[in-house]
Amino acid sequence: MSAASVVVYEDTYGSETAGFGADAGFCLKAVEHLLVMFTEARLRFGQAATRCEDCGSYMAVAGVCTHCDWEDPNYQPTERQPVSDEERARRMATPCTPSSDISTFMSPHDL
Repeated sequence: MSAASVVVYEDTYGSETAGFGADAGFCLKAVEHLLVMFTEARLRFGQAATRCEDCGSYMAVAGVCTHCDWEDPNYQPTERQPVSDEERARRMATPCTPSSDISTFMSPHDL
């Protein structure tokens, strides 16, 4: 992922500063893809990988393999933590700051 982030950074930011500029649509899609990669990696970090016992696929979600429809007999859904009405109201009262409002840019080399 580090190599991918360097390539995206060089292709988008580097070409812009050099004066020949990359296609804006290409840059947008490259950055979107990179953000999806990092988001998925972060979500998967620390989770035990669940593999299908029939086909070995990693597409076993919530005890069911989406590739071959195998069902895990030992699957136990996680319990949702109840949220009180007061807590829900407190959370909804605070506005969400979208990522587009973040003004600090970090290059892949800063990581």
